[in-house]
Amino acid sequence: MNFEYNSEVIGESENKNLERQEGENELSYEEKQYLFENWKNKVINGDFTISDSQIRNQELKTILSQSLMDDVAELSEEWGIEMDKSLSEEEYIERLQIQINNLTRKNERDAHWDSWPKKMREDKGFNCVGATLLGINALKEKQIESYYGNPWGHVLNIAKLSNGKWLYIDLRNSKVLEINPEEVSLGGHRTLKINDNSIDYKLIPIHDNSVAVGSILGNLSGLERERGDEEGQDINQNIKQKLFPELKEIEDTEEMREEKERIEGIQEAEKEANDYFGSLPEEKTKEILREAIIKKRLIKDSIINHSLNTEYSNELQEFLRLIIIGIGSIQKEEIKEEAISRFLNKIDKL
Repeated sequence: MNFEYNSEVIGESENKNLERQEGENELSYEEKQYLFENWKNKVINGDFTISDSQIRNQELKTILSQSLMDDVAELSEEWGIEMDKSLSEEEYIERLQIQINNLTRKNERDAHWDSWPKKMREDKGFNCVGATLLGINALKEKQIESYYGNPWGHVLNIAKLSNGKWLYIDLRNSKVLEINPEEVSLGGHRTLKINDNSIDYKLIPIHDNSVAVGSILGNLSGLERERGDEEGQDINQNIKQKLFPELKEIEDTEEMREEKERIEGIQEAEKEANDYFGSLPEEKTKEILREAIIKKRLIKDSIINHSLNTEYSNELQEFLRLIIIGIGSIQKEEIKEEAISRFLNKIDKL
């Protein structure tokens, strides 16, 4: 893929959306050069050239997004993601989920920070950002209205179908659900408020899909942190903040701080149990699930009463022991009650 910026690349329709605000916190020349080199050498395949050092933030975001999605489209083709546009919108999304699941099974590696096209090609693993990029491309092909959903600590696709239905599309975790959101404003930005026991999140800020660039900058920063490169980490964070200030504005709201505490409490409560379950051989996990289906009522009683008995296999007993300890460690009573409710809901759905 060759991508060279010139003033005609964006196109007339996108140029209409470029806002050049007075006093905008523009990237410095050094930050632009750092960004261009990272983008070319780490993020996308092929040549990436921007010769205009005076390019402004708004236009730069569009250029980065276009180069990213051009490469994601090529990657999707390389990986054999083939979508039938004659399908209904819901059938199309179901087919997309199946194809992403197949890709996930080919390589179980869970890419932690490095979900951008160049690295995805290298190891065929991807995290939520990578899965969402593949989703953006496929939904665009079908001309389905979609948004970049960014709840605390996660990203996913949000689609609004032509019949008005909203879909929560978490391709990395094989979860596609119809939701009935209330639209609210968080830090002055569009947000979906939901209440669904099948979904950890209650607040899902939604953005134009170009905000995926911001997630990649965040991932690059995380990678630099793991390498001990504090300077690189800070530069990437500063670039992200200047290009996508809305992400920090949302993060700093009281509502999102409370949401962060709630989500992290629930997820942390189940982490050790889930890690233990994931460490077991596949056949053993299937046995545990079959046992859990038979013993649903008993499991629910154990969780509600915070006690175990000897009627479980050793593996199921250990899993439930870790769940009970995790839930018991939650400090806020309302979060603890929600964690119990959500776990019981998962048991009901087995």
